[in-house]
Amino acid sequence: LAESPLPLRRVLFIGSCFAGAIQESCRCPSDFVLFNGGVMPPAPRSAAEYDFQIVQIPLRILLHDDDLWHLDYHQTEAFDHELAKATDQLTVFLAQFLQFHESSGLPAFVMNFLVPTQNPNGKLFPFFDVRNIQFFVRQSTMALERLCRQRPFWNVLHVDNIANTYGKRFFTDESINW
Repeated sequence: LAESPLPLRRVLFIGSCFAGAIQESCRCPSDFVLFNGGVMPPAPRSAAEYDFQIVQIPLRILLHDDDLWHLDYHQTEAFDHELAKATDQLTVFLAQFLQFHESSGLPAFVMNFLVPTQNPNGKLFPFFDVRNIQFFVRQSTMALERLCRQRPFWNVLHVDNIANTYGKRFFTDESINW
């Protein structure tokens, strides 16, 4: 066995400004399509010109800032309903984000969601509970992975694990004092 270079022709990044920041640090030719919901804009080039795509679904299009905070903490059914709603929306948006794969078979690496470092309710609240935003985001990531496993050449890129390796304080804005 020998190691040999495998040059990439071009990579397509699709997602929010977070995906755009990753694309800027890419060391190969790449394009970026900004998409935060709504109608998917066209790719700058045909799918045949790309080797693969990296897709980042913004959590905020599945879960708006006020979707959970106004709910009564003691009504777990309401939190379960919001998780089911987010999972349904994930199915819809994933199809939009991966339309290039559907039309051409372009391999896709779908970034999972960054799990918050702490429960804003406090450390004494239950962890494995849908009312904990950390658990909620983990469940959304599990749904994403289940959806990706249903299709050939859809792979989950575990950016949450990468962020954990380097420290989330460099990737998220939830920590104030470092």
